[in-house]
Amino acid sequence: MFCSKKYMTTFIITFVLSIFFVFGRVCHAQEDYKIMQSKEAVDSKKVWTIKFNNAVDYTKMSDYIQVYEYGTNNKIQVTLSYNSGDRSISVTPLSSYENNKIYTLEINSRLKSSIGKELKTPVKFNFTIKDSTVIQVQNSNHINADDKEKLLQEKTNQIVSQVIKPNMKDYEKELALHDYLVTHSTYDKRLFTGNMPDESYTDYGVLIKGTGVCEGYARAMKRLLDAVGIESIVAIGEAKDGEEWIGHAWNIVKIGGQYYQLDPTWDDPITSDGKDVLRHSYFNITDQQISADHRWDENYPACNSTTYNYYNLNVPEKDDDGQDITTVRSYYQFYGLIKSSMENSVSSISMKILNYDETTYDVSATLQKIMKSNPQINYSGCSIKSYYDDVNNVEYVKIVFEK
Repeated sequence: MFCSKKYMTTFIITFVLSIFFVFGRVCHAQEDYKIMQSKEAVDSKKVWTIKFNNAVDYTKMSDYIQVYEYGTNNKIQVTLSYNSGDRSISVTPLSSYENNKIYTLEINSRLKSSIGKELKTPVKFNFTIKDSTVIQVQNSNHINADDKEKLLQEKTNQIVSQVIKPNMKDYEKELALHDYLVTHSTYDKRLFTGNMPDESYTDYGVLIKGTGVCEGYARAMKRLLDAVGIESIVAIGEAKDGEEWIGHAWNIVKIGGQYYQLDPTWDDPITSDGKDVLRHSYFNITDQQISADHRWDENYPACNSTTYNYYNLNVPEKDDDGQDITTVRSYYQFYGLIKSSMENSVSSISMKILNYDETTYDVSATLQKIMKSNPQINYSGCSIKSYYDDVNNVEYVKIVFEK
């Protein structure tokens, strides 16, 4: 599963404000600017917040971010403030915008990240100011920030009491919370149609609404880990989608004194048949493992330990059909498991093969070998379903024998 922030590989800008993620109507025009247009009018004292993928060289931001009146190019006096915590710049007008007028917020491509990378595409965002004489009727379903936080705290406490048992070790708590999050959340596909609400980028969207994208998953994971006293951070970078790198967020967690990479979003993949599945490919992996399809610029803690990697925990596991999965560590065990299943007329077997090698663990060749050596076995055929975890080099195989 991937986030929406599909941008260039140099320096990435994400409008968490209500510019891109809420309105999202984009076209292209002259001067190579990306022109963005709001769908609805905003308040006269509207504060825009622009979120970036990397840290910004904020000493020059006033040179490259400006607001002016559309059509006249009269510059509007604004205050720019940089938040290093979430890499965002807030744009606040010194005086109220005028009713019914159109303004342009411009971000010049010469704006640089703290390590000198420039924006590949400059942005112009046009927005219209509401007529303040019109009485606005507030939606009775609106929930303010304090109420949202209260709901989040209540939900977090509920989840913790539900899945955390006495005397659990930290890695067991982490796993229980990870599995709850993945099995109770759905990736918000409205991202792909441009009508996804802002809350899908938040822990509120994931934990309360049950839907979100990568940033929401990562923030929800951190909130749950915070609740049980496990140190974690939200990591911001990019992930590889085919040949492209797109903006992404995940977690880094500290277990047993060591740091691990953890990506709950990518452990909740979008499947072709729409079926919900739970994976552990990105549970407590190393920098080397995750760097195959993730990258980042920030100086995050090094993740080199494999002690608490999922496949080293010997956790009982079931497949998508609820059948127990047998862990296979050698070809001898692989051969014996298939042979005994055939001899005992078992309807199906499910296994995960560690340190997988496709030449060694060839199901069809092994079946033929068994049949040749054991002609007394009544075998009519089988169907094979497999899934390869390339991050950990583990192959999941399910064999269903025909009767």
